[in-house]
Amino acid sequence: MAATTNLADTGTAAPPSRRERLRRATVSALTPIAVRLSSPSVWRYLWLVPPKPRFLRRHIAPHRGSWGTFDREIPERLRTFPGIRRDEAAADAAFAEEPLQDWIAVHDDTVRWMYRHGWDVYLVSAPRMVRSGRAITRVRRRPSAPVKRTTDPEELARLIKARGAELGISAVGIAAYDPRYTLAQAAGNVIGDRVIVCAMEQNWAATQTSPSVRSERSSFAAFGEVLRLGSQLGEYIQDLGYRVRPHDAQGEDIVLQYAVAAGLGQMGANGQVLTPFAGSRCRITTIETDAPLAIDHPVDYGINEICEACGICARRCPAGAIPGRRRMHRGVEKYKLNMARCAPVVAQAHGCAVCMKVCPVQRYGLKAVIDELEATGEILGKGTEELEGYTFHDRHYGPGERPTLRRDWLRPEGLTFDPERKRPLGDSLRHF
Repeated sequence: MAATTNLADTGTAAPPSRRERLRRATVSALTPIAVRLSSPSVWRYLWLVPPKPRFLRRHIAPHRGSWGTFDREIPERLRTFPGIRRDEAAADAAFAEEPLQDWIAVHDDTVRWMYRHGWDVYLVSAPRMVRSGRAITRVRRRPSAPVKRTTDPEELARLIKARGAELGISAVGIAAYDPRYTLAQAAGNVIGDRVIVCAMEQNWAATQTSPSVRSERSSFAAFGEVLRLGSQLGEYIQDLGYRVRPHDAQGEDIVLQYAVAAGLGQMGANGQVLTPFAGSRCRITTIETDAPLAIDHPVDYGINEICEACGICARRCPAGAIPGRRRMHRGVEKYKLNMARCAPVVAQAHGCAVCMKVCPVQRYGLKAVIDELEATGEILGKGTEELEGYTFHDRHYGPGERPTLRRDWLRPEGLTFDPERKRPLGDSLRHF
């Protein structure tokens, strides 16, 4: 990624290593070539690039294996409500007024700008993503078995979750289809009234280095893996006699809403689903199906109260993009992120992910956080270097410090991002 110097002089100076200087010089020199390689005519052939040997991917490889069941009792003081607090009438009205749009299609100019600044992550990760996309396409075209092996909803759900665990998917949940959370561009693709949610835990050690190239590549490694395994789970469902539509990297719905509805976690202050085992250190995909599956339900994990008591992500966000309070948006109560501040930083800081890195649920797991709260009344790791420290643009920021970004860093040359834009500007980047 191109180096940027538009930071105020705060934090403890940490000059880049010789290796990092060489990497930046190489990236800068190769950027014009990499941008040319971003055309669909080139990307469709990236699946031919052989995968790296496993030993070269261990430092970013996702965690394989099912999380199992979270059996820690939630203390009464942390209980609020299952899932997300909603105003159903307001959600219906928002959907009727303006269905949700595909972010990549609406902001394709911003995505292209972000690619220019982060191609050394995106292009390196692209072969895996393209191979996963091809696998998904094959499953979509594959016919289902002519005979249904079972029609019992509970048994079907059990079989599918067991198969997901065998494949190494971290968690599988099932939610009812909700048209309000299908993107407008995909509204005609729906094939059933059930949505299977698959989560894949990304590399723990890599995430603790955020923001970094390693951390961002680990995120894409987990995403590519959950898409690949999701396609295999889709084949299994087809063999049971039912239709499926696994979603690709661009997605066709709001996966966060379905993850909460399926009981995999609750929305955190960082705008992401916090799962009890990995916080938001996971990537999520969905599979639509017409199989009559037993539906899971939202769970109260105590996340709402923990986020209220914590607030670390809002305090440590380099862009200052996380609000201190929830508010209703499209009928959903949430911490509404300021994307005008978030997007430029994500593009220029290796995906940023500071809000994920400093979350105690991500680093320690929900059980340990609750245990500490019950024992001491404190948030585990709050105020410590271990949890809150991070290096941002060659400077280290410990507890109580964060970067001061100048206006030209938040409004960089060439970025035309308009968070209020509602309709697609141009062609979506379906090849990515």
